[in-house]
Amino acid sequence: MASRNDSTESFANRTTQERREILRSRLTTTHYLEETASTNTLNTLEDIMKDVDNLNLDTSLDEKILNQEEVVLDSELMQASSQILKHCITSITTEVTYNFLEYCDKLKEYIGFTSDSIDSSNGWSVFEDDAVKYFRKVPTYLTLLGGLEPIEKKVTVRKKITKDSEAITKRPQKIVELEKAEEESVENTVEKIKSLIYTECKRTLKPIDFYKLIINPIDFGKTVENMLHVSFLVRDGRVKLSRDNNDRLVVSSSTKEMRAQTKQANSTVQNVMTLTIDNWRALTKLYNLKKPMIN
Repeated sequence: MASRNDSTESFANRTTQERREILRSRLTTTHYLEETASTNTLNTLEDIMKDVDNLNLDTSLDEKILNQEEVVLDSELMQASSQILKHCITSITTEVTYNFLEYCDKLKEYIGFTSDSIDSSNGWSVFEDDAVKYFRKVPTYLTLLGGLEPIEKKVTVRKKITKDSEAITKRPQKIVELEKAEEESVENTVEKIKSLIYTECKRTLKPIDFYKLIINPIDFGKTVENMLHVSFLVRDGRVKLSRDNNDRLVVSSSTKEMRAQTKQANSTVQNVMTLTIDNWRALTKLYNLKKPMIN
């Protein structure tokens, strides 16, 4: 008769239908174990899990993807086996009582220890190989402590902090000048765009299409900068953003009253719409733009 460890089968070259039947059979047996738990429950469950593992090893990943029913059956087997293990743990906890004196007596009997024997070290060899695995070995360290002359400690002299070193560190002049130059450059650019809008509106006697104004057909980054600069002008009330009769966004010059009202409101909020590179390409093609209005 084959031992319990040799009872698992080989499932190489099985068809999909055969694998399903094997899984269903093992699942039925597992459900039976849930209802009739006994001392051999864990042994039987171990054999079932080995069969399932062997079946999974002989099944490729592509086959598992194409046969989802096998994956479901495998999951049900895992769930049922976990319930059995949980039930066994509960039974051991509630039904089995542990008596350490009885355990010691059985242990002494197992290693051949008697009260008449003085030297019982021979009994250790019975389970030495198994027991030593559970004892942590203390690592061996080698040290040169005491073998060399101690090095004389070097005295560190702390530098006295003077009032000059406590002074507040100022930002480098070059950085301040660079930031100032950048701010002036942006202001000049915004002012030029405002002059362009006023001049064009005066010449044509009608507002300018917002997208024709800001889009640079050869540079997406410049388009975003133009939109941001125009938003500054709209925020400060220096130009007017509205919709024409065709519901298109247009930009026009503002009146003195509009500028005064905006200044009195003292608004610090400016709105910038979302413009992706795909939108930029589509608008450039729609308006058939060849060169930018803001150059």
